[in-house]
Amino acid sequence: MSPARTRTLLIFAALIVFPGVPLWAQSDPTTISSSSDSCLHRSIPLTMFSHAQQAPPEVRQVQVFVNGTQISASSLALYSGPVRVLLLIDTSGSMQSSPQGEKWGPGFATAAFAVDSIPSRAAVIVGTFAQDLQLSQWQDRDSASKQVLTMKQRYPKGRTALYSALDKATSGLGNAQFLDTVFLVTDGGDNFRTVKPQQVVESLAARGIRVFVFLVDSGEYKTPEEREAPENMEGLASATGGIVFRPPWSKEWITGGGAREMAKQIQHAAASPYRVDFRLTAPINKSAKLKLETSLDPKLFTLAYPRHLEPCIAVAPPN
Repeated sequence: MSPARTRTLLIFAALIVFPGVPLWAQSDPTTISSSSDSCLHRSIPLTMFSHAQQAPPEVRQVQVFVNGTQISASSLALYSGPVRVLLLIDTSGSMQSSPQGEKWGPGFATAAFAVDSIPSRAAVIVGTFAQDLQLSQWQDRDSASKQVLTMKQRYPKGRTALYSALDKATSGLGNAQFLDTVFLVTDGGDNFRTVKPQQVVESLAARGIRVFVFLVDSGEYKTPEEREAPENMEGLASATGGIVFRPPWSKEWITGGGAREMAKQIQHAAASPYRVDFRLTAPINKSAKLKLETSLDPKLFTLAYPRHLEPCIAVAPPN
């Protein structure tokens, strides 16, 4: 049996049981002559996701606006370089099937689906967190899948330090590379806060690290952090150029091929976005609003990209 087929069956079983180089420095070394230039030359990913599970048409032009002013010099091309994915899975008590139980709710099925959505060529780190964070070494997707499957017998427990885990895990990546991506599996609640969420979000955006959120919907939002979670996760994804995914769990979705098609879409979105290059006329000294426009209908396609540009400090080139 193929690994893909095995993963699909395991997701189906889980469903039934329900039991750093910063962003501004990501540039083409052939066109950048100094670190001062790199503060002007910016490269960001533009990720497209179809609402109808169909491949987006080719985009030939993009308009870039910074603080409402259009940038005249810009270009875009499909990205085909290396991809690194940090799969970060919430294993706190809120991922239980019920407050009285100890078994997994839909979180385990969602984690298995997230693994299936990782591009096949990606290098992967698997992280799990409740109050504390555990990280694996770099591995391929199949090895990551095997590691996630062993979690089925480790029942969720503990409080949730979501933003702290994001901060620590992404700091462990070292120098950020273009298209570094977090696949975050969580219900979005954080009840063990040791860092300021906005600072974490701004740091991720400045380093060019996208966050794809695989939102676990328990169906019950009782505490303030649970009620705020969906909106917070939308804000996290939007600010970093990521997307929130809500798998529409049902037996029909699994057996009818819907899960497989959605996973393929996410693989493509994660591995092959457009790379948008543009040049500022002057360095910015504070966060600037960023807006991209294409010919695609936003009602049919989600366009994901960082919503702000962060300033940088120019460093004199070495003698």
